[in-house]
Amino acid sequence: MKNKKGFTLVEMLVVLGIICVLALIITPAIISYRNKANNEYNDKLKDNVITVAKDYYTNNRSELPNGQIEGKYVDILTLDKMKQNNLFSNDVIDAYKNNCSSESYVVVENNRGNYDYYLCLKCGDKTYETDKSYCDFKYDTSSDNANSAPTCELSYNDNWSNNDVTINVKSTDNVGIVNIKNNGKAIKTTYDENTKTYNANFIAKRSGSYSFEILNKYGLKTTCKTDNEIKIDKDIPRCVISKQDKTNLSMNLFVTATDDTSPIKTVKIGDSVLDSTNLYNVTKNGKYIAKVIDSAGNENTCSVDVTELDSEKPKITVTGNSSSSLTVTITDNVGVVGYKITTSPTTPTEKEWTKVDSVASITQTFNNLSSSTTYYIHAIDEAGNTSYEKATTKTATIIIYNPDPDPTPPSGGGTSGGSSSGGSSGGSSSGGTTNPGTGAGGSGSSGGGGCISPGGVNHCPGLQIN
Repeated sequence: MKNKKGFTLVEMLVVLGIICVLALIITPAIISYRNKANNEYNDKLKDNVITVAKDYYTNNRSELPNGQIEGKYVDILTLDKMKQNNLFSNDVIDAYKNNCSSESYVVVENNRGNYDYYLCLKCGDKTYETDKSYCDFKYDTSSDNANSAPTCELSYNDNWSNNDVTINVKSTDNVGIVNIKNNGKAIKTTYDENTKTYNANFIAKRSGSYSFEILNKYGLKTTCKTDNEIKIDKDIPRCVISKQDKTNLSMNLFVTATDDTSPIKTVKIGDSVLDSTNLYNVTKNGKYIAKVIDSAGNENTCSVDVTELDSEKPKITVTGNSSSSLTVTITDNVGVVGYKITTSPTTPTEKEWTKVDSVASITQTFNNLSSSTTYYIHAIDEAGNTSYEKATTKTATIIIYNPDPDPTPPSGGGTSGGSSSGGSSGGSSSGGTTNPGTGAGGSGSSGGGGCISPGGVNHCPGLQIN
């Protein structure tokens, strides 16, 4: 017969360790599964109770709160009443085998003609609710406060804003506020023990009117709305600068400012706030920036470059002068676009200018002028500035050469002088000549007349014109 050997102490400890490890792994999973199953059961229980309540009101529509009679906006259907109407065949028990007590009920609320159901199910030490605020409902028509609706006070900024606007809803009530709603949706509400007030902040994101409904625990509701519309404008205004009334010395800048939502409040150029005409006069070239601000505080800017202003006149310099011509050089800081020479200081008309393409400097010679005459050379630049320079042509110079006097009178004897070519031609400027002792010289018929050249020396008059 073989000996049977049991587990050693070490082996038993190893087995126990393995069991503990498995327990640590499996137990949380089992608990999690069980909790999940319980939660699913309880969620289904809540849905079933609300479904039963809806069925009850389907068959008893006269008991639904219509919001008209004495301001009744809610009704309470207790669990006991549902049992009495045989809507439950058995006791209502939660997943933990707790019997749900007679303190359990369903609240039905008239929400703008629609009916919302809220459950407060109290089972043992467990409470199952769809909205915590309804689990402290004190619906009691016999109370002195049964006909006292909650108060409502709104505070908000009713000026234009470029951000969301916060509307503060403040309410007081003797029995307590269930909720404060906007457009059927509950707003987070807090209670101030010191002031005994309920407060809710609603964020308005667009312009318009807003209303709020405040329900107390007796089912009474108060509705209040904003007296003035909320005004929100988050878009920037638009602006454009145009040039008006231009001259060479100044112009007006006109700022067109527009906004699709709020009115334009301020238009500025630099530090100057423009009046209602939105005009700004400038006398210097440069970049001008306008800022427009709408009533909500949104800002935008626009700019324009002014380069047309020019108060500097063209400069005219006479560089050449003769008895019949004048040469001038015309320069300008922007550009010469025309010139004209006249005998008057009067500025030429638009049609009288000799037009040229804009140029910083131009040299021009005026020919066929009269001598000893004063002329006015006019110039015009791009900005319309005009100037003139006065110049007088030189005088034509005439130099007459007279013959030297003859110191020796001619003698009577001698041969007959040669034929006088000067005398016969007449039109020659030198006239005829006669040699001494050869006879009288012929006289010119029309030129300078005959002249005597004693000893072969020319004593005839000469004429030179400069």
